[in-house]
Amino acid sequence: MSGPKVVHIVTRGEIIALCEGLLAQLDGALAEWTAVAERTDTLTGADVAAMGARRDEIRRLLAEDHFIEIQKAVPAEIAYLASDRSERLVRAVEVKARARTTRRQAAAVAESVLGALDRSALAASSELRHDLEEAASGRIDGAAAIRRAFDLLATKEAPAI
Repeated sequence: MSGPKVVHIVTRGEIIALCEGLLAQLDGALAEWTAVAERTDTLTGADVAAMGARRDEIRRLLAEDHFIEIQKAVPAEIAYLASDRSERLVRAVEVKARARTTRRQAAAVAESVLGALDRSALAASSELRHDLEEAASGRIDGAAAIRRAFDLLATKEAPAI
């Protein structure tokens, strides 16, 4: 088709504004990543330093007028931050789930040990019983109390076969 063609010339100022907008998006993604990592207790000083260095490197590109590199690097960095944030959330959930399972198992063991002590003729101290009851209810870890109870039960003579 013939007719007038419209050509828009992008000025240096418009390109800089575009890159600054991308850098602002990166800062927002970085702030969100940091908040999630802190909330899930998965943030280390090395992580913060590495991400700060990566952001600073991208910012340096703006000062050197590497506009195309910024336009490529920022979306990739935002995608990385989103992926890493998701992985950190998954790991945090897995850690909490394992801890919950361990507490439940320890409570079941403490309850069983209490039953074994009740069935045995051994006299357990009131402190040991209290610790086992607390562990059975899930209020304390109870590993030490369970060990002490096992030691006490082990002192009972094994039945002759």
